[in-house]
Amino acid sequence: LHLPSGRAVVAGVAVGLTAWIPAYQLQSWQQALFGTPSIAAENARALTATIQQLTLGSAIALLAAVPALCEEVLFRGFFMGSLRGSSRKWTAILGSAMVFGVFHFLLFKLAVTTALGIVLAYLCWQSRSIWPAVVSHFLHNAMGVLTVVRPGWFDWMGVSADADTGGIPPGVFLFGGGVFAAGILLARRSIPITTRAELGA
Repeated sequence: LHLPSGRAVVAGVAVGLTAWIPAYQLQSWQQALFGTPSIAAENARALTATIQQLTLGSAIALLAAVPALCEEVLFRGFFMGSLRGSSRKWTAILGSAMVFGVFHFLLFKLAVTTALGIVLAYLCWQSRSIWPAVVSHFLHNAMGVLTVVRPGWFDWMGVSADADTGGIPPGVFLFGGGVFAAGILLARRSIPITTRAELGA
């Protein structure tokens, strides 16, 4: 629960706003190779119908704010925190990410959720704080909610709500991927505010 540095918060924002781009592309490639299981398609339609019945504020609160806080406290706070003292950096990051991926109970999306778990765990590890990961997780989920509740907002990007129809347009992929990569690079050297104060004391 350390206060993160400003650099770490900016990293979390950059990653959170753009993580859907590599996630969407990865899912698109996966569906092109293996197709979409019928049960996954049915679940997606049911979830979309449920979300569309909610107000925008309720949808973001239930599907973005609550999961971001609760899951980061559980997976990056308690679980990865318990591995920090007895494991190497990447053992702790990968271990917590795999548990995070399995927790979502969707084998078809295991690769995407595990990859997201790696990114969130990296943000947390580098900043020594769960808050950049909470911010990033919230923004990532909120972007997903907006594509369902306000799909017209994304028309200008030329991105379909259905990953079966193809990947991200090259311009969007390059720009969004660049912002995402910049966020990861910013996180690389993040130091929490409390630790900086201790170093300067």
